[in-house]
Amino acid sequence: MSARQSAAGESGALRLALAIAVAAFCASLAMRSRILETQDLYYHIVVGRWTLDHSAIPDRGLFSGSLPDAPWLAHEWLSSVFSAIVYDWAGWNGLVAVAALALAGAVGIVAYAVGRTAGPLPAVACALLTWGLSLNHLRARPHMATLLLFAFWIAAHARARAEERTPSLWLLPLMALWANLHGGFLAGVAFTALFAGEAVFEASSLGEAARRGLRWGLFLAATSGAAAITPHGAAGLVFPLRLAGMSTALAGIQEWRPSSLANNPALIAWLLIFLFAGLQLELRFRATRLAMTLVLIYAAFAHLRHTDLLAVGAPLLLQDSFAGLRLPRTVAAPHSWDRPWRRRWSVGLAALGLGAVAGALTGLGRTTDRGADMVTPRAAVDWALAQPLQGRVINAYNFGGYLIYRGVAPYIDGRVELYGEDFVVRYGEVATLPALLDAYGARWTIFEPQNPRVALLDLTPGWRRAYSGADAVIHVRAP
Repeated sequence: MSARQSAAGESGALRLALAIAVAAFCASLAMRSRILETQDLYYHIVVGRWTLDHSAIPDRGLFSGSLPDAPWLAHEWLSSVFSAIVYDWAGWNGLVAVAALALAGAVGIVAYAVGRTAGPLPAVACALLTWGLSLNHLRARPHMATLLLFAFWIAAHARARAEERTPSLWLLPLMALWANLHGGFLAGVAFTALFAGEAVFEASSLGEAARRGLRWGLFLAATSGAAAITPHGAAGLVFPLRLAGMSTALAGIQEWRPSSLANNPALIAWLLIFLFAGLQLELRFRATRLAMTLVLIYAAFAHLRHTDLLAVGAPLLLQDSFAGLRLPRTVAAPHSWDRPWRRRWSVGLAALGLGAVAGALTGLGRTTDRGADMVTPRAAVDWALAQPLQGRVINAYNFGGYLIYRGVAPYIDGRVELYGEDFVVRYGEVATLPALLDAYGARWTIFEPQNPRVALLDLTPGWRRAYSGADAVIHVRAP
């Protein structure tokens, strides 16, 4: 490829990526109610405000009714601060926009990388698949930062390998930022190690393998050092491993469950498309890149929450293979960045971008009002505060974040790392609830109407149902 053709490909890929990112942003905004449906967002706002007010990072179980003084490693402290600032400045709309922007940025990175390597059609196809597969986990939570940073990290490593060099040292501050935002930074460190292994494996001689091993080894060490630049030091570096080891406690949380056709049909559809494309289009994959992709596929099936890493990682890892697509003659022209098609792509992208911007402005102009959902029992808590109900409460797991947001100390919330595996497992045993109520000295409870604990409380002596609504059921201890 000539320098002129390469420049045309870079320019075309950049315009395509920008248009696709804007379109993805607009489409994601339409899912605002889904984006906000997470209890973690509520306590992130409160923790972020506390951090700003006290100019300190919390190190104990703040806002918990059961373990207020227990040690707590606030590994997402910077995300909490960011969430509080955005919410106080722009409300729920601002948080929706930030989450949609993070996904749009990741999709745009995929479109640009694939576009400059393989052309516009593969870029559009990969961008659509990335966006569609990521929707299942689109929430206004810190993991959206990982999605964007992981896309940039893999794209930078893939380009460094294509140019036979180590990644830029400018990635190290990015890793330090990542480690303070979300525990997903460990995926970046792991893939640096995998790319280092690829560089050594594909060396042409033992001497070249040794030189590559030294250069990549130094970069891997620097990456690990950057990941330790957090208020928690080495403890923060191993925290994701410690959390993942709480398998029994995490088994009851939806995003930590294994993927299946019932709970993650998009992953099954993606896998079928991947197999069809590989076989029908006769794609040839590099062994190392295919191995990395299989790691991501395994992670996505092991835990729902890792599906979005596969969504952005696979096309970036396999972009070189898409450049060898054998397409029919009828689509050969739009598959390239050749001059006859350049103007047509530009006109189409301009129209797409303008339409998406108009849609985004319309979406951002609508005020978002948090109503009742699976994590927001607003009417029930309004009633409880109006009574007011006094004393300790035992709550549904999904209600913990909202109770913190409303100034009520919950028995449990989404911080599994704070409560520990034994605590979470004991809480999850429905039959032990009566004993738990007495041991904790609870005065009232709040659970989802379909929660089996509601029926148990109806039959428990000394407790009566005081509030019944579509959002929650409240029981109080009888005088």
